[in-house]
Amino acid sequence: MTAAIGGVGGATWGTMSVVAREPRTPTAAAVQRRMELGLGAVRGVTLVWAAVVVAIDTSSGVLARPAVAGVTLAVLAAWSAWWTRSAAVGASWLSDVGAVVDVALAAAVVAVDQYVYPEDAQPLGSAWPLVAVLAAGVTAGSTYGLIGGLVVGASGLVAAALD
Repeated sequence: MTAAIGGVGGATWGTMSVVAREPRTPTAAAVQRRMELGLGAVRGVTLVWAAVVVAIDTSSGVLARPAVAGVTLAVLAAWSAWWTRSAAVGASWLSDVGAVVDVALAAAVVAVDQYVYPEDAQPLGSAWPLVAVLAAGVTAGSTYGLIGGLVVGASGLVAAALD
């Protein structure tokens, strides 16, 4: 499938392949699954890092609302485990529902970060949301990854303005 880019009077300047909607070869599907599994591993690493930082910040008194941070990390851990398991079995819902949930959770984490931390630190809202946006791009296509990144960035701006 291709989409026309620009043009006047029926003529086009070029075409752009819509990769996410074209049938994939077995090799492309295998590469995509490997990328998804790699992102699943990175999700785990970012969650462990965030949990360590939250624990340190809780013990030092820097964290304003440790219970909210803990619940947020638990939700992200549950979603990450389910997402990674689904990627391992090749679940088709990752490219639509999964991408939307990823971006929504990433935006929520960035917004919650403003509420949990009184300072400009971002242990919750830094690495995991980036992985979620990358996952949306890998599973649903680069356009969705770009839109997801814009949504997550906007949520941070809105949360900072409301704070």
